[in-house]
Amino acid sequence: MHETGTRRNVIADALRGVAGLLVPLFHISEPYGWTRGDVPAVPQVCGHGYLCVEFFLLLMGYMLAYAYDRRWKEGMSLRGFFGRRLLRLHPLVVSGTLIGLVVFFAQGMGCPLWDRALRAFGPWEFAGLVAAGLLLLPYPGSGFLVPFNPCAWTLYYEYLANILYALFVRRLGRLALAVLSVVAGLWTASYALHVDINAIFGTSSEFLAQVAARKRDTIEIGWSLNAQHVYGACVRLFFPFLFGMFLARAGWKIRIPRGGLAICLAVFLLVLFVPMPFGGMYQNGAFELVALMVVFPLLLLAGAGTEVTHARTAAVCAFFAELSYPFYMSHYPFMKIHNWWVRTYSVGFSAGFCVALGVCEYLALAALAYVMMRFWDRPVRRMLSGCKKC
Repeated sequence: MHETGTRRNVIADALRGVAGLLVPLFHISEPYGWTRGDVPAVPQVCGHGYLCVEFFLLLMGYMLAYAYDRRWKEGMSLRGFFGRRLLRLHPLVVSGTLIGLVVFFAQGMGCPLWDRALRAFGPWEFAGLVAAGLLLLPYPGSGFLVPFNPCAWTLYYEYLANILYALFVRRLGRLALAVLSVVAGLWTASYALHVDINAIFGTSSEFLAQVAARKRDTIEIGWSLNAQHVYGACVRLFFPFLFGMFLARAGWKIRIPRGGLAICLAVFLLVLFVPMPFGGMYQNGAFELVALMVVFPLLLLAGAGTEVTHARTAAVCAFFAELSYPFYMSHYPFMKIHNWWVRTYSVGFSAGFCVALGVCEYLALAALAYVMMRFWDRPVRRMLSGCKKC
């Protein structure tokens, strides 16, 4: 998220790095929660790790305004902006798709839990699917937005946010951003709390009724190519994106005199490690709203106002911030195999073995993320930009 010419926000780097480390941990433990009662007592750690997506989107909105508003005034063109964003984001979209493709073929055209739609595609359809994944384009009939790397669904909506920022939202003043943030926040709250919008506006939309009546008490949605997921993903996107921009434009800061980094990390981890599910119907939705609308913005403001002067600490935070995106974009294809193994074979092994296996998987995925950062992402961006320090 850091752009050359702006001061590094060390606490934001640290939070982004921790979020990037926790998403794979959440995914590794997640399938044990799907099959409770049938597998050993393996905990689903980092139960609200999916809220890292909300934090990433909030930080994205904040950093777009913080890093680019000035550049528009200095004459940056649309082409220049989109070129910078593609250079920052797309190399790992390509590598994530290729990793997923390799894993898919390594299983002999897919393990039983890999999406059946992919195994039914003919050669030309399959080639089109691969091309769509490399270009980050939707492909009808494939189920997921990014079939070979489902976790990359968030990039669709990050690209959408970048387009909206460049064409429209960057021109808005603080008041307009505040109003839109309130509207988006109410939309998010209505979704999280299962409010029937039909009852409010006197409409009779069957789709909105289904949204309000859904059984899942969470905003964890967005990765599939259907109306419910696209609607849910837009709900997840617009409030943090717009509110993050508003916070950057407002210039608000919170200064923590001592131990700011440790305090922010502790609060962040506390929120993400609350078990899932949390309470009964509506309770988890209320918890998600507090995290998204109160805790995460306060952490961002604390990062903006609290300076970390220790150079080595800042360097470590910057490293993990940089690692977070490669980790996020490279780990999920292997979760297909992991999920299949948990459902099919984990019942025959002790909880200790399952935990040890998960730790080994996590370390291997972290190593892969470092390799992708060091030998793919950095070199490709340097080559395409002609910048030796990118």
